[in-house]
Amino acid sequence: MANGKEYDVMGYWDCPVCQTKKIKGTVRDCPNCGAPRGKDVRFYMDGEDVRLTEEEEKKKGKGADWMCEFCGAYNSALSTSCTSCGAEKTTKSYFDIQKEKEAPKPEPPKPKPQPQKPAKGVVLKEPSVVAFDRDTNKIKAIGEEARLMLGRTPGNIVAVRPLRQGVISDYTVTEKMIKYFIQKALGKKSFRKPRISVCVPSGVTEVEKKAVEDATYQAGAREVEIIEEPIAAAIGAGIDISRPCGNMIVDIGGGTSDIAVISLGGSVVSTSVKIAGDDFDEALVRYMRKKHNLLIGERTAEDIKIKIGTCYPLAQNETMDVRGRNLVTGLPRTITVSSEETEEALRESTLQIVEAVHSVLEKTPPELAADVADRGIVLTGGGALLRGLEELIEERTGINTMTAEH
Repeated sequence: MANGKEYDVMGYWDCPVCQTKKIKGTVRDCPNCGAPRGKDVRFYMDGEDVRLTEEEEKKKGKGADWMCEFCGAYNSALSTSCTSCGAEKTTKSYFDIQKEKEAPKPEPPKPKPQPQKPAKGVVLKEPSVVAFDRDTNKIKAIGEEARLMLGRTPGNIVAVRPLRQGVISDYTVTEKMIKYFIQKALGKKSFRKPRISVCVPSGVTEVEKKAVEDATYQAGAREVEIIEEPIAAAIGAGIDISRPCGNMIVDIGGGTSDIAVISLGGSVVSTSVKIAGDDFDEALVRYMRKKHNLLIGERTAEDIKIKIGTCYPLAQNETMDVRGRNLVTGLPRTITVSSEETEEALRESTLQIVEAVHSVLEKTPPELAADVADRGIVLTGGGALLRGLEELIEERTGINTMTAEH
């Protein structure tokens, strides 16, 4: 006897390990190999199972053997506590336990579908403006903070745009600006260098592309992909560019406007004109100086463009008070500017973009031109938010024009 412990159980049992026959029910472990009796062992007497049916047990007035819930040992129906661990008798009989084992387990409740977390989307949106100190050659501010300094800095601090007309005008400042944007988007504790896709105008040279790529690598990128702006704009607008179908994109940014017809993931016909949002601002500055003898800055011109700027006559004229310096007296002056005047000021610049759209349509293959006429022209970029641009292009080309939501 391995452990020397006996239980008040009638009959015999067979060892499932060494197949030793007729071991007394009072013995817990096999005397031959020492294997424990186990929970599911079957007892018998003279070839018959000692255990009675549930109905026979009820007739005799006594329950079947019970299993301890704590140690798992089987005990006699007459014992009130477990002979192995001393725990109190369980209310479950042997038959109850067998029923629980054989009964099909209920399926666990299906977890409720959790709402999907929205993608992060745009995590950083900053203008490409840098303010630095000429004396110490140190960066003072980058992005929106630097844009607020335009025209309001002392002599030693200069707020500049290191990217002009879609290409790098100041390599060192551009590198520092990209590094700042990476740190702000990912955080300073980011251990892995990011992969960066940089958009360039469709008309840039290989030298200009190489300059952008080198500056991005120096700023801390792991991989750099150069993508043409119309292709990136079409993907951002949700257009499936992989299909053999013509899509016309007019991307009006800050320095350049790119017009392209895209099919099968590539640009079929494209052109890039250096007329865009910055030129709209300069046109407003020139108009205010010429017509009202009022000198205004870039920020004021941008405010005029956003609030009342239009390139197509509006149904209801809008006005705005503009403050600047009178060129005759040299004193500050406030005048009221209407949306009709902005339409006149922006007419020349916007018509150049419309002419570029017209020239691309002239070079487009007939099948793709039919697709463009059917699907329409899509405007993207910040400059495309200028009011009346959709109506102007639609009037001049006769093709439905819409502005992308993204």
